[in-house]
Amino acid sequence: MNKEENKAVAINVLHSGAMPIALSLARLAGIRETVDQFTGWSPNSRSTSPGILAESLVTAILCGCRPLYKVERFWENKAMDIFYKKDGINSSQLHDDAYARMLDKLSAIDCRRLFETVCLTMLQHHKFEN
Repeated sequence: MNKEENKAVAINVLHSGAMPIALSLARLAGIRETVDQFTGWSPNSRSTSPGILAESLVTAILCGCRPLYKVERFWENKAMDIFYKKDGINSSQLHDDAYARMLDKLSAIDCRRLFETVCLTMLQHHKFEN
């Protein structure tokens, strides 16, 4: 055996659990797009999209993240480059202050209408009929 074959390789194992399914449901519901539309967020803004924050918060809650002030810790060991690569989001952007700003923006809109829009989107995806 030469020295190259004898070197140890570090492997970082990430346990995603139900997170990919919860995130897929949040995306199927159109939470990100709906929140961004209702809050008037612009892609030119330097801040993290309130839609991404809402989507990630719903995902964390569905995966049992409690208490909510530890959401950043929930995302720390997740494969962010897989789930948010095209958005350029990393776990350090999903912090308490960002969520607080998102909640402030939600307090200024008609959340009942936002909720109805998200629910209608899910019903349409599941082809629910009266």
